[in-house]
Amino acid sequence: MMMRRFLLRRSFFTSSQAQIQVLIAQSTDIDLNLATEEFIFEKSNPLIPTLLMYRDAKTVVIGKHQNPWKECNLPLMRRDGIALARRKSGGGAVYHDLGNVCFSFMNPLAGLPTKLDFKEINANVVVEALESLEVPDVVRTARGDITVRGKKVSGSAYKFKPKNRTLHHGTMLINENKEALSKYLKPTLSNLKCKGVDSVRSQTGNVVEFKEGIEYKEFVDAMISAYLRKHRGKVCELKVLGEEVKDIPEINSIYKEIVQWDWKYGETPQFEYSLEGKYPWGAIEIAVKVEKAMIAQGEIKSEELSSNFITTFNALLNLSLIHISEPTRPLYISYAVFCLKKKKKKK
Repeated sequence: MMMRRFLLRRSFFTSSQAQIQVLIAQSTDIDLNLATEEFIFEKSNPLIPTLLMYRDAKTVVIGKHQNPWKECNLPLMRRDGIALARRKSGGGAVYHDLGNVCFSFMNPLAGLPTKLDFKEINANVVVEALESLEVPDVVRTARGDITVRGKKVSGSAYKFKPKNRTLHHGTMLINENKEALSKYLKPTLSNLKCKGVDSVRSQTGNVVEFKEGIEYKEFVDAMISAYLRKHRGKVCELKVLGEEVKDIPEINSIYKEIVQWDWKYGETPQFEYSLEGKYPWGAIEIAVKVEKAMIAQGEIKSEELSSNFITTFNALLNLSLIHISEPTRPLYISYAVFCLKKKKKKK
């Protein structure tokens, strides 16, 4: 068993003859794919340019510094069984399904005049791949997006490993469910003030709207061909990665971390939320300050409720940790399920 794991781990490291590598992951588990990407970025040879491609089952993916309550329709996602994932890079919220292709470029910083040049170099590979498939009017925007006739078909996010390596990962909308994209990326909560990064909404399009007949395999083949042309003359290793990558201890460790509530929700930047409700007996307002998805401070206001009730409730709110799970029902104050936990006393 130890030998099998060793061989699996070593399979990510190119042979002494290889100068570039292309990896195709077969898993559609977003968390496993992100864990695999993180492992390759951190552990494989930083001097070997790498292209990784994969697809995911139905998922909303948010950036490292984003607030899922502000970016997604969490109640609808929960009802429909749509996964939520948080990247370790920045960028905005995106919807993934099997009509979407994910690509990751990992480039050594050595040899680049500036650390930003890799963005343009990689984007040119994607543009060339689309043009080879006869997709018309492909343009790379100043923001780094790729559009076709004005509609965004690809967006990207970036991560740097200082003095070592860059990660540029993005998506390509081949034939994604656009109705799902619009409804799951439409948050239900208002009155939310957040220090996190907001997504930039754009008009999107699928590649098949402009060139019929393009599917996952055709795009992947076109990407590989464009990547090889970019690195013309270099020896390339092509590997297909199966579900067994989860047997690699380092990948399994990353996977176990990023599937946790503490990562998906608990890494949400501090935010404030207020809601109001009007009832036959009067009105009520609740305001809370949330840190790591836990209510740190809160206050209830109402002219109709007794002052003793308000004082007692506010004392309870500020003496307890309130854990916010996925929102369930958009009914008055039932925007989230609150589970009261007593604070641990300091010794």
